[in-house]
Amino acid sequence: MVLSPIDVTRNLPFWAPIPGDSGAGSGLRGNSTAEPSSDIRGRVERARAVQSARGFYNAQMPSRMIRKQCELDDAGERTLEMAVRRMGLSARAHDRILKVARTVADLGESQTVSAKHVAEAVQYRSLDRNYWS
Repeated sequence: MVLSPIDVTRNLPFWAPIPGDSGAGSGLRGNSTAEPSSDIRGRVERARAVQSARGFYNAQMPSRMIRKQCELDDAGERTLEMAVRRMGLSARAHDRILKVARTVADLGESQTVSAKHVAEAVQYRSLDRNYWS
């Protein structure tokens, strides 16, 4: 069986209905602290504009550009090295994590890729392995 590669997956919490409200989907509407879709759309559009200005979207980033565009600080290097070692990742998976980390940084409007961006990208990779392996 061949699966299509997925770079980013996200595990969402189960929603619960609001007590006393029997409306379908009421648990989804009841969370007033959720980020509005319009705000998310704005972040995505800004991130895509930054990527476009680089000349390519992160998913299509040429291999020769990965080290330059996804330069890590010392903590980020250690985080990625530990993940590669513990998870037994290939060079291809290593580069894919860097691209996803760059995307996470772009969505956070960060010029640099930090350890927290790498950790989030590794988490997405872990979810991908759990559900597709």
